[in-house]
Amino acid sequence: TETDYLETYKDSPGDIYGAPSSDEGALQPAMMNAYTQTRKFMMATYNISQAESDTIMTQGVDFGITQLVDGNWGVHGVIPKVIFEEAGVDRRRMLAAAAAKPARKETRKLHDFTVEGEKTLPLNNYTVHWGYFSQLEQPKLTITSGETVTVEMASHHACDDYDKMVAGDSGMESVFEWSTSVMNVERRGATEPSLFQADGVHVLTGPIYVEDAEAGDVLAVEILDLKPRPNQDGKTYGSNAAAWWGFQARNDKADGTPYYPGGFMGNGSDPTLPNDETVSIYELDPSGEYATLNYMFKWPFLTDPKGVLRNYYAFPGTCVPHDYPGFSSKVTDMGWTKDETRGIEYNFDPFPAKIPINMHVGCMGLAPKSHDSVDSIPPMPTGGNLDNKRIGVGTTMYYPVEVAGALLSMGDAHAAQGDGEIDGTAIETSITGTFKITLIKKTDADKPAWFPILDFPLGETADTFIVHGFTETDYLETYKDSPGDIYG
Repeated sequence: TETDYLETYKDSPGDIYGAPSSDEGALQPAMMNAYTQTRKFMMATYNISQAESDTIMTQGVDFGITQLVDGNWGVHGVIPKVIFEEAGVDRRRMLAAAAAKPARKETRKLHDFTVEGEKTLPLNNYTVHWGYFSQLEQPKLTITSGETVTVEMASHHACDDYDKMVAGDSGMESVFEWSTSVMNVERRGATEPSLFQADGVHVLTGPIYVEDAEAGDVLAVEILDLKPRPNQDGKTYGSNAAAWWGFQARNDKADGTPYYPGGFMGNGSDPTLPNDETVSIYELDPSGEYATLNYMFKWPFLTDPKGVLRNYYAFPGTCVPHDYPGFSSKVTDMGWTKDETRGIEYNFDPFPAKIPINMHVGCMGLAPKSHDSVDSIPPMPTGGNLDNKRIGVGTTMYYPVEVAGALLSMGDAHAAQGDGEIDGTAIETSITGTFKITLIKKTDADKPAWFPILDFPLGETADTFIVHGFTETDYLETYKDSPGDIYG
């Protein structure tokens, strides 16, 4: 909570026990301190910039609670040395050697799955809903208990680089098509900030209707397979946005100057000030073992096809009209423009850290009963945006059913993420998953012992149970009249 409590409370050290460091309690400042200490350590040890530190930290470092009882509460960061082992010796030499090596031929076909479901829910503008869970959403697939389903999922960050993550893929193109004449997905997090309380950010595929599911049952979703979605060149990319909601935006920068998030949310920031938000594009190695930084850029001041200025990373889904060599004109042809006097600041030579790939689903859950439509961002008893790296192959998630058919939706897939998701996002990428979906009826005689008390999304692996706790067990009940108050 305090880096040096003996300095903070030098006249009366015992006061560390009685006064949380902020009105948010002692855990928040402890996390803030762990972030800044980890940032300082990584920058000094590996000679990297703050922007490089933030994105590498978010994907590769796990933050955990050390203790919550000893006055000066503790949060720790665990940095795997393997991330830097090859990169730290001579990054330039390694890059040169990689460039000289013959390109490895990509043998994986588009959407070639190890496990193929009995039914498939493909990705297109009809099968997704953007930024919300809703009991009113029309089901896109109906299944019976025990069936396996293959589901295609789009990253809501894919338009951070249209050419690398959208172009040539008809499903992705149909989701992200937004020009001066057409918007294929009209309701999306990037379109109308006034819908913030019921309009989040995630592109969710679904919902899937499970026959015979009713309130009081539990839906088991076993993750059998997760595969990246290659682009038209057989390569797979992901994006990480170190944006206004991350911990780096709650601290001064490493050099002691303020962090500016552009014109964030009309909070008084001068839109003429620089925007420190940074997007990092990662390339996934064909081996499936690691992801490496491809390039980075500062978030530019954009204008969308409706003429709305987007001078900060407001909501994912905005398309960046890049000007690096070879980038196509597709985004500008759709009507996206940028402030040419500012341009885009690039880093094409980022530190080549190797982030171990750990495919998982960030946002998966069922429609709640309490409200017709809810924001996809805050997690709830029926699941949603858990952002837990353990929700990958081999994990079964259990969700309490509140509405007929359960209405399962999923998206926000990640190639990697450390515990904490410290800069605000993971390596966000598009994937295809295969799931076995089983209904546990409240009338079943052999239902699990935990069944009667399940009011949270529960995970299970071969070796562990994963119990999820939130600030509010059910924020939709606590803030039933205004769910968006969970943010304040």
